[in-house]
Amino acid sequence: MALFEVYVFYRFKIYTMAKTKNPLVREINYILLAFLLTLIGILLYGLLFNVWIKTVETILIWAAYTYAGLIALRFIRWFINLFNT
Repeated sequence: MALFEVYVFYRFKIYTMAKTKNPLVREINYILLAFLLTLIGILLYGLLFNVWIKTVETILIWAAYTYAGLIALRFIRWFINLFNT
């Protein structure tokens, strides 16, 4: 229950802060979101396959991959919106 409450709190905080006009705050929130999604993914991967990731380097590399994926999705959304107007 505590993990869900932390997720809801950070998700609400990230959502409300991502609507700000400050691009630095928005990027920091995307970095935090990528790390949170990575930790949730590692937890689900461990529960499904009973293989637990314990090295900090692997977690940070996967968080960087997740952040790169978020950047790619934002670019695709920007590209689609560019031609919709």
